[in-house]
Amino acid sequence: MTAKHINNIFELKNVKEIMPKGKKQNWDSKFTALHLLLEQIREKYHQLDDEKQKSFLEVVVGAAIFYLPSTLGLHFSGYTSVAALKGYVKGQRRVKDHIYPRKQAAVALLNQSFSLDDLKVKYHQELAQFMYVTSTENSLLVNFHQDHSDHDTAMAANSIQKFPMAQQGKFRNHKELNDFIVHIRQYDVDALDVKQLSQLLDEFRKKAA
Repeated sequence: MTAKHINNIFELKNVKEIMPKGKKQNWDSKFTALHLLLEQIREKYHQLDDEKQKSFLEVVVGAAIFYLPSTLGLHFSGYTSVAALKGYVKGQRRVKDHIYPRKQAAVALLNQSFSLDDLKVKYHQELAQFMYVTSTENSLLVNFHQDHSDHDTAMAANSIQKFPMAQQGKFRNHKELNDFIVHIRQYDVDALDVKQLSQLLDEFRKKAA
């Protein structure tokens, strides 16, 4: 089950793969604490005239968001950059790039009141989503929201190719990505462009069907 299939918190409670045994209570405690913090400071946040104070509160909430639970099964967006895909095939490091910057996530939660259950859904479906990029690409995308309207626009502006291509649909889950990586290790990935990688993904999916 991927994030797009989760319509409400009742489904979230029943997905065992995103609720590791023994961790549910810890997860619930963190979400409850963040919800309490937000409810206590939201009104004061909007009453502040000092932008530095508001910015600091955003950093504090953003830090709290950082410490919320993260799982590959739920929070992997289904995308990687072409460079990160090729690099990982060759044994190089790939990094998680969050599509929603922490500070922007904090602003979203401070600007609107959420029930505890809705807060969990908002986090899992949007705020925690990530894709894979290289370390260099990750540096280029730091604070992308200051100059670009969204993550995809920032990627395009920095010549970062997203994979799979839009018309193919994202990787269904992290396992499909890993299986595809194993599949393309037989090729010289540096010689493959994004269209050739897309053809290989189409062929891989047909064989797997």
